[in-house]
Amino acid sequence: MKKSIWLSAALAAAATVMTGPAAALSSATATISGFSITLYDLDPSDGIAAELTITSEASSSYASVYSDGESASDSTWQPGNFVPTSAMAMLAFGHAYAETDASSATAMGHASGTASGGTGSFSAIADGVSSEFTLTPWTAMKLTLTYNGTSSTGPGTGSDDAGADGQPSTYINSENGSENQSAYREVFANCGAWDGTSCSGESKSFSGTFSLGFANFSDDAVSGLM
Repeated sequence: MKKSIWLSAALAAAATVMTGPAAALSSATATISGFSITLYDLDPSDGIAAELTITSEASSSYASVYSDGESASDSTWQPGNFVPTSAMAMLAFGHAYAETDASSATAMGHASGTASGGTGSFSAIADGVSSEFTLTPWTAMKLTLTYNGTSSTGPGTGSDDAGADGQPSTYINSENGSENQSAYREVFANCGAWDGTSCSGESKSFSGTFSLGFANFSDDAVSGLM
């Protein structure tokens, strides 16, 4: 039996799940919160104040579940960063759920039964910040967020795994090229103890704050995505 759950946060929380024919409990949850942006003026004498201008923003939630011969999906989208959205998809062997609110984004998956036809998958994405922006010349920015992740597997006869990860990222575009910035954290649970015939299962968790930075060392404004 193979069951796996992955969740991530890229200024969002995202989840994917795959489950095999046997029934064993696996679950994972990823949440981001406390998102903030700090600006630094790298040339105070140039007369240009450090500024980040948001040109578009949106929040969204998406969830889907599939197993042989059956599927379910749900999605919502709203203009504005960190505004309420939610989505849930459910089948007999488990469910996927995603939501955003005024201060956080969460995605989760839970599988506890047998998928139709023996295999199944989940996907959930909670995108709390999806923005285009412009950054002034000689300005640095730091993105900070708090990530909480849990993952667990139950007793099983094969190889279950569940993982949750966090990854804030930015994409910067300019006349002379582009630059991607990202940071990554992960918590992972798999078989646990193996007694020769089955896995005991295990639980893991991670909580922490981490940051991502970019500096515009030029006389021109740059645009980007986050």
